[in-house]
Amino acid sequence: MIEPGARAPILRGDDGLCWRLGFVDESAAGGLNGRVRVRGRIVDVDRIEVEYVEVQNSA
Repeated sequence: MIEPGARAPILRGDDGLCWRLGFVDESAAGGLNGRVRVRGRIVDVDRIEVEYVEVQNSA
């Protein structure tokens, strides 16, 4: 699930782990919320550099 965060959107996995999302092309993921599929690389213990986001459904 995508949640709004103070510095960046937060991705919360089904297992409760959370990652801050940073987008490769610096484009803001405006309006993203609900279930998504994210492709990217983990660049820190709590941050993913996102290459691709697919919205599964809207919340």
